[in-house]
Parts: sequence; C-alpha cells; structure tokens
Amino acid sequence: MKHNLLRTKIVFTQGKQYCSKIVFDNLEQRINDLGYRVRRAEARESGQGTALATRSMIRSAPCSDIDNGWDLPVAVQLIPHQNRHYNTKIVLVGLQESLAVQGVEVESCETRECGLDTAIAIRAKLSRMHLQ
Repeated sequence: MKHNLLRTKIVFTQGKQYCSKIVFDNLEQRINDLGYRVRRAEARESGQGTALATRSMIRSAPCSDIDNGWDLPVAVQLIPHQNRHYNTKIVLVGLQESLAVQGVEVESCETRECGLDTAIAIRAKLSRMHLQ
C-alpha cells in the first residue's frame, strides 16, 4: 500500500455532535491522480469548492502544532459504498495513527471504513475522469 503525504489540518467548528473537522488540503488532487473526480462529499472545509474534510471530535496535546497542520503519511483507498447520495468511501489508512504521533487523539468521527476501530473515511460520490 502506497503512503503519500496528506496535508492535514484541524479546523474547529460549532457543530452539535462534532466540534472540529479534519481537513485534507491535497486529498482531492490525490483522488484526481487516481483517475476520479469528486462530485459530492459528506463534508468540506467550508462548503463547495473547498478542501475535503471529515467531522470529528478530537483532543490535542498542548504541544501539538495544531494551528499549522502536518504532512502525514496516509494511504488512500477507494471502496464501493452504495446509498442514496454516495457511491464510494475514501478510506484514509494510517491517518488516526499519524495524528496520534502529532499529539492529536480522534475520539470519534463521522465515518469509518466499517465500524468502530477501523480507518477514518469520507463518503463521496465519485465519477471516472475522461482522459483527453
């Protein structure tokens, strides 16, 4: 499994269930590099056209460089997921462990690969890019 650096930062929000978002500045480009276009995603940093994200509850150590973000080694897997809105789960293998090294503990998040204690994921609707 190929681990590339994923530019990751934490943004605090006023959500009812989740108080933060984990934002991925270069994830959409990585998905494009795999030949797919993101048509819809369950969360973005601040609306359409901004970076992909996932809603979360986090706890960070005081020494964590949470304001600047990190380039983390994370593998991206695309797995089929069918419901009314989405056709894919973007699975972020190694993200939780990489955040822990930075002093950030993910207590809960909106989507996981297949249940508690599995990899953090984002539900999305993807389409194949047409090559010119």
